[in-house]
Amino acid sequence: MTSEPSSSSPSGQLRAFSIIAAALFLNNTVALMLGPLLVGIAKEFDTSVAVAGQLTAATSFSWAIFAPLAGPFSDSFGRRPIALIGLALMGACILAAAFAPNFYVLMILLLGTGMSGAMIPPNSMAAISDVVTPEQRGRAIGAATGISTAAAVIGVPIVAILASVADWRLPFIVCGSLLLGIFVLSWMWYPKGP
Repeated sequence: MTSEPSSSSPSGQLRAFSIIAAALFLNNTVALMLGPLLVGIAKEFDTSVAVAGQLTAATSFSWAIFAPLAGPFSDSFGRRPIALIGLALMGACILAAAFAPNFYVLMILLLGTGMSGAMIPPNSMAAISDVVTPEQRGRAIGAATGISTAAAVIGVPIVAILASVADWRLPFIVCGSLLLGIFVLSWMWYPKGP
């Protein structure tokens, strides 16, 4: 037995899908953004690129710890609260990271980024399944996966361009602001479910 989609109108489904897809794109961009920024981060904090690379490890570590918990939390507390918490926390951590005064503060903020980023993909796929009709579910999940993966070929180069315009902090400001913007849109339009 399948449950009825929580957004029954086509426009409601499209709006919900668009917000979820934007969140997935930004989430993946943030997950991959450190690569082109490591040299600038290492230079600013007077450390090696190898040590700065541990920021990626820290983000991935907290992501790996919290990813298995996202699904059960989403099933227990609902898709909307998990999406809103994940987006708000991730946006706040990334935006705050732009103003990190030292390497250790940046590391702590990126641990928070990984934790909150882990909430978004599993919750998003479940939410898509909730709002899209069974006939369109495979197509919608495939499209969302493609949009998320496009972050590697669109989002990361944009991050590199932003860093070349200013420094490594600008991509953090832009990504954090966009995530908080998606949080606001999600607050208004994210599908409400049981």
